[in-house]
Amino acid sequence: MKNYKKGFVIPLVIAIIALLGIGGGAYYYKVIYKTGCEKVNVGTSRDACYLLEAKNSNKPASCEKIKIQSTKADCYVAMADINKDVNFCEKIYAQDGVITDKKDECFGKMAKTLLSVDLCDKLSNSLGKSDCYNLMSNLLENPAVCSKLFNSEQIQSCKSVQMSNAAKDKNLSICGKFLDNLDKDYCLIQVAITNHDYSICQSVQDIKYKASCELKRYPSR
Repeated sequence: MKNYKKGFVIPLVIAIIALLGIGGGAYYYKVIYKTGCEKVNVGTSRDACYLLEAKNSNKPASCEKIKIQSTKADCYVAMADINKDVNFCEKIYAQDGVITDKKDECFGKMAKTLLSVDLCDKLSNSLGKSDCYNLMSNLLENPAVCSKLFNSEQIQSCKSVQMSNAAKDKNLSICGKFLDNLDKDYCLIQVAITNHDYSICQSVQDIKYKASCELKRYPSR
């Protein structure tokens, strides 16, 4: 009988521990929320409490009470995301690499949320900026954003993606947003060929490009 009870108790204890692990954070927050984070004695735990309080109650003032800068940065990233307000990103004091990455994360998220190319400019990391510009070019369906990239290879790759998107979706408005006229023409030709709609060739401005586009209709000639 004792062995049976022992065999039953051990799995029960394991199950309770697992449940506490899953719901412990929420339970901890509920208890602390009632008593107040300022009553937590350990600094790191107090900061964690303020972070939870800010996230769960959308209470930006709680971020100001956090002492550890990386936790405070996480708090401002969360507030920016919740409120769709880039001003919280500006509050992150980028004193080292870790905090700088969090500030970049904040601006990157807000660029995507607000569809703002200007926010990509605020990123400190060139690779992060490149990813941001490429993303904005796709989300906005605007190849003009490609010109913000840092070298000709990146720019051309970005333009090629936009031309492929225009051809795939038969979206002539994308072609119209290219800054270079020859790029516009080449984009139109890609759309015409992909969709077998050679009436689009009439919109090509360059004489040689237009002739080339028309010839695609009769490849044997």
